[in-house]
This record gives sequence, structure tokens and C-alpha cells, in this order.
Amino acid sequence: MLTSSQIGGAVALFFLASSGDVLARPILYSRQSTNSSLGDFGSCTLPEITFAVGFDNRKETSFEPTNLVDYNHGSADGIDIITNFMCDQLVNSCKADATAQATCKTAQAAADAQLPGTGFQADAFNAVFGIKTNFGAVDVVTDQGTTLGVDGTNTGAAVASTSAITVATETGAAAAAATTDAASAATTTAALADCVPTTVTVTAGAADDVTATSSVSSVAAAATTTASATTSTASATTDDTSAASTDSASQIGDFGSCTIPQIEFGVGFDDRTETAFQPTNQVDYNHGSADNIGVITQFMCNTLVNSCGANALAQSTCASAITAAAAATAPTGQQADAFNAVFGIQTNFAAVDVISNTGINLGPDGTGAASA
Repeated sequence: MLTSSQIGGAVALFFLASSGDVLARPILYSRQSTNSSLGDFGSCTLPEITFAVGFDNRKETSFEPTNLVDYNHGSADGIDIITNFMCDQLVNSCKADATAQATCKTAQAAADAQLPGTGFQADAFNAVFGIKTNFGAVDVVTDQGTTLGVDGTNTGAAVASTSAITVATETGAAAAAATTDAASAATTTAALADCVPTTVTVTAGAADDVTATSSVSSVAAAATTTASATTSTASATTDDTSAASTDSASQIGDFGSCTIPQIEFGVGFDDRTETAFQPTNQVDYNHGSADNIGVITQFMCNTLVNSCGANALAQSTCASAITAAAAATAPTGQQADAFNAVFGIQTNFAAVDVISNTGINLGPDGTGAASA
């Protein structure tokens, strides 16, 4: 039986969904896990992703976190950018336990197994957390405003999806079963701008309140930061000492309104105890630090497309840099050096000792042998 707060929340969601105030952004649902098999998500709600047209004034469909308070990140055409950020956020900000972190990795794999660039990916990710959504019914729309159908193959208007998303893990299956057995449902229909209306089913536990929460936009300091890579105890500084590229635009591409992507590795970013990665230029590539360089590289390459207006060669170069970073030893300064080198930028973050989140010096290769 629904509590008075749940009923009030559902009514509020109905009227909000009917108003013009949410045309370009979906209603934010707050969910807390009551299923121990999913893990403890610390101070944050369950990760959940939305797929629609109109995020960040985009013409095309894209993905973004449903809860922009706990998972404050702009939209992205590739769901991996969002899933990587959210799973990283569980570690860095939410203080989620190991089970919750493992569940998020399972959700990432489930999303990757679906048709890329479609709402099926969001549904698959959400399903692992026992959250039932129907973004698979949303038509894929290009950045030119062309509708490609729900599977992105240019088949026209959206049709009802009958494909079942199977989460082939014990964690996902237990999550879905436990949520279904314990839940009462409040269903709201949100009319999204320039998008075929889709029904989003919100499953709430008996102890949960389903509420509409306003999104919070982050206003980051427009300061270019760089890390010193000359000592094994490097820390974040605020000097703009970005290295210059030795390659010409004909070799690596035109990066439009942005500088050449560059990543730094050091201690002290965002008051972290451990070493982490972040964009060197925080003006053009405004993103917080991350333990996983993949979160940063994907964000920067996506920014080239969405904000910088970079040409195809520059985008291809960035993709090559992602591959180079992934091939280097993780998580060490070697990855930052490998990424930067693709753009003709020579750095020496490989000399920076890896520091754990408990302050233990693991040496430059992260094996525990500190540098002299």
C-alpha cells in the first residue's frame, strides 16, 4: 500500500510531466535500494540512465544520468561515457561498497550488449538495478534531426518493443525479483520535447518515497590546472604549463574552438588522497578527476564532437589516443603519457608514484616498489 508521501509524489510527478517545464529534461526520480544483493550505494541513489531528445540543447537523442544531483554529468551520445562516470562516482563520491561497485560493472556490460545509441542500452543498464524503464520505445534521432526508428536503422516511427532484456547475472536477476516482489508501482507519462512520448514505470519499495528532484547544474571554476610530473610525490598545482604539441593540424586534425586534449596525473586533484587523472585544460574540458583514465578520455573525445566542433581527423586521433592509454599500465602516469603522445605532446607522468586512496605509495608502476 502506498504511503501518503508516495501518493503525493506520484501526483506531483503527473502534473510536472504535463507541464512545459520538463520538455527538454526528464523528471528526476530518487531511488534508494532496499535489496542488499545490489550492494550499499553509500550517500547516493541507485544509478539510473535516461535516453531522450533535448538534453543540453541537443537535436539528437543522447544519454544522461537520471539523478543529476548525485551523478552530475552532462549528456553524451555514447552511453559508456555516462556509465563509466556513474560507476566511478560510486567509488569517489558516494562511498559505495564493493558489491554495489560490482553491480555497476555488471550494468555496464549489460548496456554494452545492446544496440549502441538506442534506448535499449539505458533499459539494460537500469534493469540490473531492478529498475524497469522503456526507453527502447524512443526513436533514435540524429544531430541533423533525422528520425531513425527505435533501433537506429531508419525504420521510421517508434514501435512497441517486445524484446526482453535478459541480465545474465545472479546479481541482476536477484535485483529484479526482489524489487518486483517488494514493490508498489507509480506510473507517470512524461512528454519529452521533440520525442515520441514514452511511459516510464517507477518501481518503489514500500519504504521508499518517489519524489521529483530538481537537477543541479555544476558551475566549475574556469581555471586551467596542471600537475607537476617531476617528482614522485607530485601534487595538483594551478599553473598553466601545458606542453605544446609538436604535430601540425594536418597530422592530428583541427580541434575547433578547443585546445589539443591533454591529461595530467597527480595527487591532490579534487582533494583526493590518491593519484588520479584529469584534463589539463579545465576550461575547454571541464571535468573532475577520476581514478580510471577511461572516464576522462571518453569525456574529452566526446567534447570534441559536442562542443569543440573538431573535424573528423581530430576525432579519429582522439580515438587512437584512447586506445593508446588503455594499452598502458593502469592506473599509472604511463597512461597519461601514452594519451598525450598521440597528439605530439611529451609528458613524463610515468615518473609519478601511484598513491592509493589510503595514502600508500605504490611506486610509478603501481606494484608497491616506490621510486628512490
